[in-house]
Amino acid sequence: MLDTNPDKAHFGFNYVQKAHEELAIDSLLVTDELFRNSDILTRKKYVQLVESVRENGGKVYTFSSLHVSGTQLQQFSGVAAILRYPLPDLDQLELDAASSSDDDDSDDDVVPCNNIQESMLPDDVF
Repeated sequence: MLDTNPDKAHFGFNYVQKAHEELAIDSLLVTDELFRNSDILTRKKYVQLVESVRENGGKVYTFSSLHVSGTQLQQFSGVAAILRYPLPDLDQLELDAASSSDDDDSDDDVVPCNNIQESMLPDDVF
């Protein structure tokens, strides 16, 4: 899917949050590490995202940080979304983030998905 329709897969909290605002998330992929973050606000942010995606009909997959798939996802911000439909304008977020000098939280960094391997995603997602 990443080869044929890269606009339907996005990584990084900013991308995923924007896709969620558009109700475009079909599958949300998160690492369990995000729910054990020492910052309470960060944990709440991800719990609210997971609950809201489920309420809107999306599927949520939690990956263990003890498994190689969870480790790989954690290297790419720990959160990803497979969308119901393409949102090519989400790429504008990456440009905005690059031009912004505000680096207040590394968890909010936008990570392009071009280097992700499909092998780290569950088989039934495709």
